[in-house]
Amino acid sequence: MTSVTVFVMFLLFSESHSFVLRQNRQAIIPTGNSQSPILANLSETKYVEYPSFLFSIGDREFTAFRAFNRNGETISIMPILTNSKPLIVSGGCLTDFFTFQNADLHWSKSEHRFSKVNYIAEAYFIHKNLDTNETAVFAYFFKLADSQSQENNDEANGWDYVIQKFANNTNITIASGLSSLMKEKHDRFIHYMGSFTTEH
Repeated sequence: MTSVTVFVMFLLFSESHSFVLRQNRQAIIPTGNSQSPILANLSETKYVEYPSFLFSIGDREFTAFRAFNRNGETISIMPILTNSKPLIVSGGCLTDFFTFQNADLHWSKSEHRFSKVNYIAEAYFIHKNLDTNETAVFAYFFKLADSQSQENNDEANGWDYVIQKFANNTNITIASGLSSLMKEKHDRFIHYMGSFTTEH
């Protein structure tokens, strides 16, 4: 497998902007150097101020995705870009433009742990620099919501919609595009250099 540079960003419920995992701390699992999944704690980070990530207008537009089951606990989606604009991110700690490749939703627990907590699910959004082959991965945590507080929403957006409509190897159209799957703030994250644990 070709070695790639991976940035993993955790968008957090925090007043701070961003933290970088210190390389001299042993928060990394023992099976690989800087290999995800990791246990991340703010006490093992240093504060660095970055600008917000900038997502292309295509991230907020009607987009068709191909959905498939990677294994029993992962839904993957890939964009069908025949009538859509490329999905590109820059800014933050990135030095160039990265194009969206696919997203994976993992359950029944997150692969990463933050402050010793495993979340019910975790979504990865994999972007690639098409010139350098570097990879930037955005990771989001999910918590269980109180069903009493959830309204029925038929709008074609979000992971709830993807899960409701999912059947293996089917096309799913999301009205508000990729941005409806990546809803947290874009200037609050933990960042570290890592590597894939699975083939992509």
